[in-house]
Amino acid sequence: MLAEFRSLATVHRWHRVETFLSQRSLSTMIDSTTRTAGSLRIQVRQLDPRILHGQILKRWQTLLANSQAANTFLCPEFVLPYLEAFPRKQAPLLLTGEDRESGELVGLGVFEPTKGTRALPLPHLLPLHCHHQYRDGMLVSATRAVEFFDSLLKFITEEQDEWFGIEFRQLLIDQPWALQLRQQAVDFGCSFRLTPRFASPAVHLTALEAAGLEAGWSSSRRKSYRRNRNRVEKLGAVRMRLLTQYADVLPGVERFLKLEHSGWKGAQGTSLLSTPQETEFARKMTRAYARAGNLIVSELWIGDEVAASALNFKAGNQLYAFKIGWNDRFAEVSPGVLHEVELIHSLRETFPALAWADSCAYADSYLNGVWTDSQTVGEGLLSASKIARGTGKLMAKIRRLKQWTVRQLRSPETL
Repeated sequence: MLAEFRSLATVHRWHRVETFLSQRSLSTMIDSTTRTAGSLRIQVRQLDPRILHGQILKRWQTLLANSQAANTFLCPEFVLPYLEAFPRKQAPLLLTGEDRESGELVGLGVFEPTKGTRALPLPHLLPLHCHHQYRDGMLVSATRAVEFFDSLLKFITEEQDEWFGIEFRQLLIDQPWALQLRQQAVDFGCSFRLTPRFASPAVHLTALEAAGLEAGWSSSRRKSYRRNRNRVEKLGAVRMRLLTQYADVLPGVERFLKLEHSGWKGAQGTSLLSTPQETEFARKMTRAYARAGNLIVSELWIGDEVAASALNFKAGNQLYAFKIGWNDRFAEVSPGVLHEVELIHSLRETFPALAWADSCAYADSYLNGVWTDSQTVGEGLLSASKIARGTGKLMAKIRRLKQWTVRQLRSPETL
């Protein structure tokens, strides 16, 4: 019930934001003359991310640092190692917005074409299919978002005829760029429908009380945590290590990989050591993050053993909790929970500039209630023509009808 209440509260909060923004006229926010002139300066291009020259990569990094909302799963350190380890027959698509004079990147997304999906059974673009990507979306300049979206919408509606839109599936839907795109899409006869799906556990680090996570817990959760903590301390000294230096990170990555593989993920064949391709991706990706200074390997030590270890990525003012593994010898004291609590304490002390910690998890994760905040994850569908808008609306209605039917069939009153 608590998980359902948190999810419903988050969705309700999203709808309040949505209603407020819909009441603000775009004409009061953006001067149309400036918009027209600005969009002429931006060129939308289609590139193959597997064959990029160094200048584009540097501009990609700059955009990541200056974007409205950073996203670690859209950075080159993640995308390029994945494409190397998991090659595909059909070339992925890097859709960019670039200043015609300076070459500055002001917007970017990584996509794959599809002939159609349940949400939109017409040819359109999907985010790069990656089973390790927990958030999709676009990188958009914090200062030139309006120009980029005008150029992108003009490109989709007037300058190409292959796609009827763009579909996102794991979007943080209250991000500024998503809300702005929804407003600007109307001027081009398009629609950008945002649909909340679930509340993902998170921690608003800069708003966390001095007492830490425990201040937001129920009394039963606090008692359970303290009981496990007391049991752990009898086994040995408890300490959290955050590894950030290149020389320390790489051995830490290897300890994590072995620990993750030794547990249930290894048994199920889902660990990063489960196949040669997974291992290639893991090692290339973590080395790239380490070189960029954006990898944090967190280790919970109990005595002289690592009880739990995790890979965490930094992007902008956000931390992404990517993967975790724990030592089954300590299973009775919930090492994963102990690790995540100690991680938050250590982040506040070591990285005060971080504003959010994103669990990258679903609403039913063990972190639900442990991490006391949430972020709304959902879907976004940019429909670029009347037929796409109509089809998208029809499919959404059909899906809602199916969900209603399932609820009715499961209701005790129908039995």
